Amino acid sequence: MTANPKKFVAIPIGVDSINFQPKPKNKSLLEKYGISKDSKVIIFVGALDKAHYFKGVENLITAVASLRDVTYEWHLLVVGAGELLSSYRDLASQLHLSGRISFAGYVPDKDLADHFNLAELAILPSIDKSEAFGTVLLEAMSCGKSVIGSDLPGVRTVVEHEINGLVVKPGNPDDIAKKINVLFQDDSLRNRFGQAGRKKVLELYDWAKVVSQIDKIYQQVKV
Repeated sequence: MTANPKKFVAIPIGVDSINFQPKPKNKSLLEKYGISKDSKVIIFVGALDKAHYFKGVENLITAVASLRDVTYEWHLLVVGAGELLSSYRDLASQLHLSGRISFAGYVPDKDLADHFNLAELAILPSIDKSEAFGTVLLEAMSCGKSVIGSDLPGVRTVVEHEINGLVVKPGNPDDIAKKINVLFQDDSLRNRFGQAGRKKVLELYDWAKVVSQIDKIYQQVKV
């Protein structure tokens, strides 16, 4: 028997837009991670265990290695914990990037907004359809950050190419590096994407609106 699609309602994941909002960079955190105040910061947030290898951190580290000769300062902040952390540290060392990449380890949810606000750009370079959605991109967008995400169905529900961010070919370090460079070379474009992302979160993903939708459906079911 086929289910009636009219009986299903899609409710989006919500984001606390009060907690995740644009704020000045936390100077103490910049010092903690050895990030220069003049650096353009890329942030990745996600689990670093084998079950989440699909997040594409290896490709991200490989990609930023090709940014050595750009004219601007940059820094990659990797937030997350798991058994692959040591191998990612080793890769960064092998590529002579130890001074350009900081591994924050596990960061409590209450401190994530301050970490997103260290960055100019958030990235989720997932390599396959195991990436179902990309909540961290919504949190970054809520903080007014431009985003880069892989061209995958779940991610595309969040990242609108050339509207609030850019999409990259999954598993392609060269394309990742190219898109990072595009956004770091154009402050106006990056800021426009960040503003559009914040607007999208407030309109569609703010927790208050999501709860209101759930309550509305509940009231309809009660009747």
